[in-house]
This record gives sequence, C-alpha cells and structure tokens, in this order.
Amino acid sequence: MWQDIRMADPPSDRTVPDKTGFPPDGYALADAPRAVTDPSLWEDFKRASDAARGLLRTYGLFSINGEPIAGWAALGEAKRKNALIAEKDRTQTRVKKSFMAQLRAGDLIAMGLLTPLRPDTVPVQIPVDHWWVLVPNYQYSTAKGAGAEYVRIQIYRRQDLEQRTVDSPSSEEQGPDPEKFRRRKPRGRPTCMPSIETELRRRDTRDELLTPKTAEFQYLAEWAMSHCQDVDPPKKEWIQKKLGKVYDDLIGRIKTEKKA
Repeated sequence: MWQDIRMADPPSDRTVPDKTGFPPDGYALADAPRAVTDPSLWEDFKRASDAARGLLRTYGLFSINGEPIAGWAALGEAKRKNALIAEKDRTQTRVKKSFMAQLRAGDLIAMGLLTPLRPDTVPVQIPVDHWWVLVPNYQYSTAKGAGAEYVRIQIYRRQDLEQRTVDSPSSEEQGPDPEKFRRRKPRGRPTCMPSIETELRRRDTRDELLTPKTAEFQYLAEWAMSHCQDVDPPKKEWIQKKLGKVYDDLIGRIKTEKKA
C-alpha cells in the first residue's frame, strides 16, 4: 500500500548534484508530490489533512435495540471524525493519482539506483511504462514491482532537464545525461510476468477487473498467449500464484473507495 505523502515543503536549494551522479534540479520522491502537483489539488489535501490531524478512525459502533452503546453524542462524534479522515484519504488519493499520471505520461522523469547495489552502481532512468507496475514508497523514496526495486529515487520535470541541456555550455557543467544511463536488463530466464502485471494494473485503472479472481486470471492467461510471443506464456495457475496478492490489493482498494 502507498504510504502517506510528506506534507513539508521540499528543500529550496536543489542546484548541486550529489556524489552518486544524479543531475541537479531534482526532487526526492518523498518531496516530489508536494512540488509538482497541481496547487489546487494540494491545497485540498492540505486542508483535509489539517482537519484530520491526530484523529483515529473508529470501528465497530455497536448498538442495542437501535441505540449506540456509547450514546448518540459519541456516535455523532465518531462519524464526524471518520468523515474527516475519509476526506483526507480521498484528497490524498487524488494527489497520488495526479502524480502517477505525470510519471506514466512521461511529463516527469524518474531516476534511481537499481538494486542490488554494487560499488559501480549509477543512477538509471526508470522507464515510463514501469510506473504501471512499480509501487512507490513515499517515506523512503523507493519503488518496487515486477521483481525490480529502485532506491534514492529523484524526480525531474522533463522540461527542466531539457532546458538544462540547452543552457549548459559544456557536458562537464551540465552533469550526467539521463538518456545515456544504461538500463539494466533483469537477470535470469526471460519472462513476460512484468507485462502481465502491467496489463492487470491497466485493467484496474479502466475498472475492468473481473470477479471472481479465477475469471480475471483466465483472461490474463489468454492475453499472455497473444502478447508474449518471444517467451513461453505462463499458465493461469502460475499467473495467479505470482499476481494473486496484487489482485487482492487492487480489489480491496476498490471496495474501500466505494465504502468511503
């Protein structure tokens, strides 16, 4: 699950690249949503977050003969707090969806260190289509999915990097060129599981997930037969074993949003 995004303002001085080879002018993933999100969306989230600060959601408001055991006043207060927390969750989800949409459209460029880390590890540009399967951790500026994990992720506005390339008089002054960083290929036997997970998450964004679970994984197995032509497509049972938890998380989120 996604962690809460950081509320503090991002640092103002971003002009000096760090020693690991990242270009300047980036934001740590932890700070990026605050920096690049539409101001109106962020203000809505900030107001809702301030209103819900310190509140805990109340569950299990039991009643006897139609009357709450804690009294009507306590019931009303619990519902008020739950509504404030739900509004904070809704506005935060809108901020995160807007941020992820920019990453998936290529308007934002992400760079990070691909694990496992080695002495010669350098920042790599994270492919845009990987953001359909990567799950960001805003607390630690990392992202994980489809067998890959990136750490120390930095986010750049595409126009900032392009403008820096135009304005810089020499390659030494402009810093590392993200387009030249090599993309490491996953080790081991070739597999199309990342593509299948991408299709699963895209179907979620289009509200096309099937129930029960077996129906969805039967569809994905048939999809793999026609789209994974360079490797042997996995069977339905194997896809369900590998992506069953992802499906459960997506369905669980949908049910939670409908209840809110």
